[in-house]
Amino acid sequence: MKIKVFFITFIFFISLIYAKTVFTVPSTVITNDNRFSLKDIFQDIQYDRTICYINNYKIYQKEELEKILKGFLSIYYKDYQLSFNSNTIKVIKEVSDVIKKTNFNFNEFIINTVNNYNKNFRVLKIEKKITVSSTPTINRIFRSGNTLYISASYLKNNQKHYFNVSVKISEEKKILLFSKDILRNEILKLEDTKESTVNILSLNFQPLYLKEFKEGKFKLIKNGLKNEIINKNFLKVIPDVLAGNTITIVVKYNGVVVKSWGIVLKDANYGEIISVKNTQTKKVVTGLLKEGPYLLINLGSDVN
Repeated sequence: MKIKVFFITFIFFISLIYAKTVFTVPSTVITNDNRFSLKDIFQDIQYDRTICYINNYKIYQKEELEKILKGFLSIYYKDYQLSFNSNTIKVIKEVSDVIKKTNFNFNEFIINTVNNYNKNFRVLKIEKKITVSSTPTINRIFRSGNTLYISASYLKNNQKHYFNVSVKISEEKKILLFSKDILRNEILKLEDTKESTVNILSLNFQPLYLKEFKEGKFKLIKNGLKNEIINKNFLKVIPDVLAGNTITIVVKYNGVVVKSWGIVLKDANYGEIISVKNTQTKKVVTGLLKEGPYLLINLGSDVN
């Protein structure tokens, strides 16, 4: 009996992991031009195909549109589910490249949405402006690089309308650049760097900040060019202690301090949790590596 229950549970979780991609067609679809395409229906779909061209509106019966959509979706998806909110689907063309005069401020809405998502982001450009008659509801927001993608919906004549907006954003921070050409294997000095303010969202790597810089702690594993942003992936951190070093072990418990010696098992830097082997007991103990260097094992007293 237990085996049967386990098997059913296993199958259930497997079905969750490999669940089908579900595509839902709303009863009303808005297109911003005369080209009705897959992305007008499924805003987050990766591929786009033209379904038809319309003048102002077009009405589809479920069976007709279902046949067309399955023909396109089957090209890109092996396993999916297609559902409809209505047996009749109305496609409406709405010109949305200019905001109509209305009490609703679309730009302000987008800026507030971005600020709520991350107060450090600044809006550079709204790629598409939408005509809406009421305050939209945000359905989904995600970021890729320096672009924020917003999916939302709003009510018009008691019908829900969907739209997507992409927003160019920035987050300005001071990062370090090379102040001159530096060769591979050289130790990076503060005088070899300079600060510059950049949009870090446009970077696809981790830059080095001044607060992270430590004199004599970074070795270049790649040549650095003058005015190039310092990429942390091309810096080797020089360890404070090396594997095989003998350091002091300090154990603190309710005001009592016990000291011994231990051998470091792996290269490490101050502030890291490391393991050492006690030279007397031969047991491996773990603690916080502090400047000295020494290993601190705190068993109830304040760490200092």
